[in-house]
Amino acid sequence: MTTYFAFKLAEPTRKGLDELLGNLDAGVSAPQHDLHTRVSVELVDETLRNCVEELIARFQGSEGAGVLHTLLGLLKSTSHMLVRQILGKTGNDEVNRMAKYLRDRRLLLNGQPLFGFPMPDEMIARYRSIFADIAKGEGEKRKPELNQLMLQFADLALMRFFDDFVAPMDLGFIKRKASDLGRATISKGMHVAVNRLIPSLGQKELEIYASYFDELFVQA
Repeated sequence: MTTYFAFKLAEPTRKGLDELLGNLDAGVSAPQHDLHTRVSVELVDETLRNCVEELIARFQGSEGAGVLHTLLGLLKSTSHMLVRQILGKTGNDEVNRMAKYLRDRRLLLNGQPLFGFPMPDEMIARYRSIFADIAKGEGEKRKPELNQLMLQFADLALMRFFDDFVAPMDLGFIKRKASDLGRATISKGMHVAVNRLIPSLGQKELEIYASYFDELFVQA
């Protein structure tokens, strides 16, 4: 079995994604770039909702919630600007080529439509080990390892949700520079947030953190 990092999309976003890919598969002549841009922006919001906003709600005003709220603002503003800037108006053939990312990230796991990517077995094994100790009340001693693991996960998520999104695009010099700058900003923001967040968590918050992330690891 494979373990995925995956989450359920809000129904309007899922329907928009299905509509876009269905139109492209059917070869419709009507321009699809506006729908592609809208779906792409909504997928940014859905990713941030599942990866950041849900944790903010569960931490209920703690220091960790403040760290994540700052990260959320940075990621949302940077990602929205980038998506709209680098997509532009393109023909359906180009939209179809760029939609490889959407097809790769759209998953059907255990009969459920989800959005995400496969996780390395070694990374999952380390998470399970840390989560087991947290469940036993021994989270404090595993925080350094969890911190390092979350930095690695941040890098992986950036590759799967950003690099794979950009990879099919034929970007010119200006858009490529904007993409590179945006990626660097997002990467730095995530690393700063992880390095502030994990050390600040007490045992109860570690339990909340582990429980939530464990829900996002789906075996299929």
